[in-house]
Amino acid sequence: MIVPMKHLTLIAVAKDGERALSDMRALGCVHLDLSHGSSEQYQSAREALAKSERAIMAVGRAVRTAKKQGAGSSTDGLRGVDAILAADEKRRQIEERIHALELQIATYEPFGHFDPAFARRLEEKGVPIHLVRALEMPAAGDGGCVQSLGEGAWAVVGADVERAVGVEEVPMPDESLSKMCSRLAALRSSLADVESELSSSKTEAARLAAGTCALKDDIAFASARDSLADAGAVCWIEGWIPADKVPLLRARAVTDAWGLALRD
Repeated sequence: MIVPMKHLTLIAVAKDGERALSDMRALGCVHLDLSHGSSEQYQSAREALAKSERAIMAVGRAVRTAKKQGAGSSTDGLRGVDAILAADEKRRQIEERIHALELQIATYEPFGHFDPAFARRLEEKGVPIHLVRALEMPAAGDGGCVQSLGEGAWAVVGADVERAVGVEEVPMPDESLSKMCSRLAALRSSLADVESELSSSKTEAARLAAGTCALKDDIAFASARDSLADAGAVCWIEGWIPADKVPLLRARAVTDAWGLALRD
């Protein structure tokens, strides 16, 4: 007959460790492991919990975004905390690049589509071109002319811009507006792909959420161990106990001041 078992973790004062082991064996506990390690060994549990929670939040955010946009998701999601966090970092970096490019496009959009490379070639031949933002037509130096490129956007050709209140010169861009827009479209497509990967990882996020319970137990035990350490060195005992013996172990833990955690 298969006997239902529960996993146990127990903390006791070190000097009581062997006696606790003997008593637990009498209750039918198996695969018992006695450890005198320090609380530092559970630092990894704290780190793992933080990573899991970040991964769960990342997937949740992507799922909400997908619902708002009415987007579908692939059936194969990411596997593991590190894969989810790597995708979320990629998402963050893409979003930053999109934001910066949107600001750049907003700066040059009023000037319309032109070829900056052609403007630089003219400058090399002694015909400078300056981009200017101003509500009214700016003044050009001797021999120059001013051309309107759009509302509040001007090009001063062949001369320097005369400085005045409300006149702002804008640096010549490295690439054309059309290329900026193409890069923006590509970034948005990449972002959608990453968001789809994340939103498809709901099953993995649920698995991580279930695992956080065990991680929180480990962290709580590390804290309890630190408290018990005031009474001297402490030890950990891990193993399995028949489910019907759990009440007896709980009662013994209360009597002997043991820390006890049980999970399926």
